[in-house]
Amino acid sequence: MASKAPGADGIIVDLLRDMEVNIDRLTELVNQDLDEGVATIKEVNVLLILKYRRDLSMTKGWRPISLLLVVAKGVERAVAE
Repeated sequence: MASKAPGADGIIVDLLRDMEVNIDRLTELVNQDLDEGVATIKEVNVLLILKYRRDLSMTKGWRPISLLLVVAKGVERAVAE
């Protein structure tokens, strides 16, 4: 599997995998976050990448890349199933 960039929290998938994260505790923390309406799990870092041979001053010359939290990706995948 290709390496992925971390989100705002700096956590990468390999770190969670290596730590053998307690899924029950992680679920509890995610539910608490959602219940409180804070939704920090939905924080996103947006990076702008310049497209090849494009004008820096034109908005269409940039490609936005959204870096989601690893935990958020897992939650979204679990909900989708």
